[in-house]
Amino acid sequence: MNDLEQPNRQGVRFRKFRPRLRYRGVSVGCTILLDIAFILIAFYLVVSPVILKPGIQIELPAAVFNGGVVLGGDVVSITRDERIYFDDEQIDLDRLVEHLIVRVNKEPQLVLIIEADRQVSHGRLVDVWSAAQAAGVQSISLATGLRGEDYYQ
Repeated sequence: MNDLEQPNRQGVRFRKFRPRLRYRGVSVGCTILLDIAFILIAFYLVVSPVILKPGIQIELPAAVFNGGVVLGGDVVSITRDERIYFDDEQIDLDRLVEHLIVRVNKEPQLVLIIEADRQVSHGRLVDVWSAAQAAGVQSISLATGLRGEDYYQ
């Protein structure tokens, strides 16, 4: 017999794949779950500030915290350049009164929270407060931030 008729014995040995390491299953499964958890945490940290206040930058004045947070209230925001936002859209003072009258008619016990930047003039804040009172809002609150020393107590 010549070499072409006999199979190569060394080639047969290399054709069968035998892995050196065996899959145990525990460590790979935990690694996949940890990867997914870290991705979800990173996504939450990146996206959450954008969801809360898209495009409205307000630095609240610091005060001693002495009251509770009002839940379910409508928010009027006044930015540093004295633009007014209601329901996350820019609005002028006359239209604010109209929108608040509609809200008060739907919900007579409406709570209004005014968020004003620390550099907004007192006159602009009083204008928004007066517009809310003219619309018939009974409960108006001013949003403030915490001072550094009060935050950790």
